[in-house]
Amino acid sequence: MKRFHLGMLASAAMLLVSTSTAMAQCGSGGDCCVAGTGPGCLNVECCTQICAADAFCCETQWDEICANAAVASCSVCGGGGGGGGPCGSGGDCCVAGTGPGCADVECCTQICAADAFCCETQWDQICADA
Repeated sequence: MKRFHLGMLASAAMLLVSTSTAMAQCGSGGDCCVAGTGPGCLNVECCTQICAADAFCCETQWDEICANAAVASCSVCGGGGGGGGPCGSGGDCCVAGTGPGCADVECCTQICAADAFCCETQWDQICADA
């Protein structure tokens, strides 16, 4: 029994250290709204949100995908999160809509990072199927 619990504790500790290390990049780096050369970005709230969905952004590089996700969902970039952006508003993410974005912020952020059309123009069937 002890061996099982110690193994779980070790796994949890490793996850915590990994998460802490990744999130340590938040608050450093460049503008969250544009791609950078290193990991993380300056706005801690935005950085934490994006890195929770895509750890690459804080572990390796704040690339175009990370920046697009920030533009779609972070208020600092004019996106969701209270900034009036398309993520967090609109309809069901699994159904095509007439405007940009959809209601599920995490889903919307990930899809718009891969296909900006979904948050800039219209949440079409391609976005809904992604």
